Amino acid sequence: MARHSIQQYQKNTVASLQEASPHAQVAAVFQHILGHLAAASVAIDREDVKLRGENISKAIRLLDVLKASLDLEKGGSIAGNLDVLYDYCTQKLIIANIESDKSHVDEISGIIREIKEGWDGIPQEFHHGNPSA
Repeated sequence: MARHSIQQYQKNTVASLQEASPHAQVAAVFQHILGHLAAASVAIDREDVKLRGENISKAIRLLDVLKASLDLEKGGSIAGNLDVLYDYCTQKLIIANIESDKSHVDEISGIIREIKEGWDGIPQEFHHGNPSA
């Protein structure tokens, strides 16, 4: 019963994201990254290697999604800077996973939170264009 409920929730979440604006989709990716980083931090505290690796890997995959959404031609220097920053975040998370070092996870959480705050501050009238996050 619980498994069916979880599967239904996941199916509904995916469906609602597919219907969301590009802005809302990118905002959801940021939120999911932060959730995985929080879970990785807890896993490091609990010395749960498997959970740490799973959550850091998921965060890295989501950073790849953000990188893939960048339009380096239209986005100019902002997109270029985000591209470099997402690479930096990925490298730090790899180190965090190898060294089981929470400080790297905390650093990346702060960076993602700051980018997300900027993203969330974009005026509504720009929410339906190309995300170029």
